[in-house]
Amino acid sequence: MFQNVLVAAYVLIFITFLVSFLHAYLTVKLIGANQKWAKGIPLMPYPDAPENLKLVKNNIQNLFEFPVIFYVLCVFCFIQGIQDQLVIALSWSYVLLRLVHSYLHIFSQNTLLRGHAFIVSNLVLFVMLLTLLRSMH
Repeated sequence: MFQNVLVAAYVLIFITFLVSFLHAYLTVKLIGANQKWAKGIPLMPYPDAPENLKLVKNNIQNLFEFPVIFYVLCVFCFIQGIQDQLVIALSWSYVLLRLVHSYLHIFSQNTLLRGHAFIVSNLVLFVMLLTLLRSMH
């Protein structure tokens, strides 16, 4: 099961849903606690929202930026039958790094550590692209 590059993509999709559900939960909780919000949720980026809600929303946006490239690369690898150990290791490394990034983004104020996770995840993604391009010859 873990030897299929699409499984890693499914896990990242699941993580995206979890963060989205967390955002919905925090929003509903805030609406219940603050009647000002019950009259209508303000437009992004929530100028009056608590910091934790802003962090979750920003993380959702992050999960729709570079991960889109990851999904495309996973589909290309799957279609082309590229499922070697390197591609599998890169795909799972990317997912784990994005999970760490999401955790740090939502639950930590350590932007330096979060930035490292972001940079390393993008380097892994770039190596995955190079691996795919190399195998096309």
